[in-house]
Amino acid sequence: MNEIKFYRGDSYPIEIVIWENSREGKLLDITGSTFLLTVSSEQNPKDITNQLFSISGTIINYDQSRVQFEPSALNTNLKPGEYWYDITMINNLKHRTIVKDRFIILQDITK
Repeated sequence: MNEIKFYRGDSYPIEIVIWENSREGKLLDITGSTFLLTVSSEQNPKDITNQLFSISGTIINYDQSRVQFEPSALNTNLKPGEYWYDITMINNLKHRTIVKDRFIILQDITK
């Protein structure tokens, strides 16, 4: 999972697989975990001031460590450009950043 691209205002699910170690092909045990995808206008924010939205993930398959996020059209109705996201796994009050990369909004045609 690297950068995420959305056309402005689109709303379709993002599905990811959570790996403990992708080189060894080992999936992470996600039992009892929750997930949060957060998008910010800053790559390295000091606080939540420039946070644009945050959505919870849904575990869709425990055995395959698959999690799905469903941003709404309102979430992705941003000015076309480059933003930043991360996905955090929370388990027993411990936070683990799974991925951090660019969240790109592309200009659409249909309004």
